[in-house]
Amino acid sequence: GLDYAHQRKSLEGMPLDLVHRDVTPQNVLVSNDGQIKLVDFGIAKAANQVARTRHGVIKGKYSYMSPEQVRSQPLDGRSDLFAVGILMYEALTAHRPFKRGNTVETLKAVIQDLPPDPRRYNAALSKPMIDIIARSLFKKRSRRFADAGKMLVALEKVIHDQDAPVTPGV
Repeated sequence: GLDYAHQRKSLEGMPLDLVHRDVTPQNVLVSNDGQIKLVDFGIAKAANQVARTRHGVIKGKYSYMSPEQVRSQPLDGRSDLFAVGILMYEALTAHRPFKRGNTVETLKAVIQDLPPDPRRYNAALSKPMIDIIARSLFKKRSRRFADAGKMLVALEKVIHDQDAPVTPGV
């Protein structure tokens, strides 16, 4: 879903540079047949939109934000991929990597702290899966996956290399 949104173009063929800005558990739905749906593009932002968010106003859920979103810097699709990394970390460990006791500490953690090694909470995680999570959670966005399609290819390879099949409805 993110790859589709990030690759959208205007009627004139110009990239919309759409960024969801709120990739959180509440906005990821799984249908009865195993299809994953990303919903609530209510705070999504396109680079060419006329209305702008006021400088210094942070939109989204703090513990799922990218460092550049916390800093109110310009965003691109890699900001959403940071949030996907947080979702994967949380789904596979039952822990939030940057959630702290209050908002200020959470925002500081997003900017400064490395996430704890996921194997601390789930020793069964494979090295390739840990590498994907780690790459998506780099503070420097240039070190993250270039786009959602490339992240998907890496995830599909990890899934393919597992012994058990993973398909919708299984």
